[in-house]
Amino acid sequence: MRTAIAGLKQLPGVQSVAMTSATPLAGETWVDNLTRPDHPVPQAERPLANLRWINEDYLSTMQIPLIKGRNLTAADRAHPYVALISERTAREVFPGENPIGKKLSDIVPDSQSEVTVIGVVADARINGLKDKAAMVYLPYWDFTPWTLSFLVRSAQPSGVMMPEIRRVLWQVDPQIAIPTLKSMNEQLSDSVETDRFQAVVLSAFGIAALLLALLGVHGVLAYSVSLRRQEFGIRIAMGSGKGALIGLVLRQAASPILLGAGVGLAMALIAQHWVSGLLYQTPVMDPLALGGSVLLLLVAATVAAIVPARRAASTDPMRALRTE
Repeated sequence: MRTAIAGLKQLPGVQSVAMTSATPLAGETWVDNLTRPDHPVPQAERPLANLRWINEDYLSTMQIPLIKGRNLTAADRAHPYVALISERTAREVFPGENPIGKKLSDIVPDSQSEVTVIGVVADARINGLKDKAAMVYLPYWDFTPWTLSFLVRSAQPSGVMMPEIRRVLWQVDPQIAIPTLKSMNEQLSDSVETDRFQAVVLSAFGIAALLLALLGVHGVLAYSVSLRRQEFGIRIAMGSGKGALIGLVLRQAASPILLGAGVGLAMALIAQHWVSGLLYQTPVMDPLALGGSVLLLLVAATVAAIVPARRAASTDPMRALRTE
């Protein structure tokens, strides 16, 4: 392990190399209850945290700030039962207390040893973009996980680095199976694939609903104009201008359009609880998004109403009166 890390650090442009038991943004992999030997509580009341086994360069590679205490060091190999915890874990497990030096038990598999908290690190979106999960970071040398991932921070493009990474790892062990290598941008894109699909589906439904609304507005107004041809003919014969007739039709169309926009806005406020889980760093009550949606509906409905309004303004009064 250390040979591979040392070899990766020697590659041109490499700034740091870390090791972790699970790739960032890959979802939850190991979740466990946290037990305080000095403050026992029932199993159902114990906070949950995500466990990650890392090396001492993980924080610098992932650029996660150390808030309190110290980082892992090579000297901890002689005393492996130590841990770093995230701020959220500190709040949930040690509320109002200084967690440095406190113990956690039943956290290392196949061991009765307690681990000592030596540092608190900033919350980070390790599992996914939507949540800063409660995390516990353990040194990989106290329990070697089943899977390991190397994280390489480099100034070189990923396309240049990937063949070199494979070469270094195969020099360490020619028989090792190397899975697909990814840049963090690719990993980020893969992590939001489901959310992207949901956004596309919802956008398609939204566009379909908007088109149906426009067809409805256009159809109703076109039918209304056809029934009122004689009225428009009389108005034109009496000197009414085209602009006045267009304004008349648009004002009459405005009432149901504004009513529909108000009902839609009210339903959006009611449904905000259910849509909050689909959003990332976007408030449910975003005035810009809600205002933009209402404005889009009003503009689109106005465009749909223009055609029947112009048709009303272009009514031939002689033909309309002759029909009467």
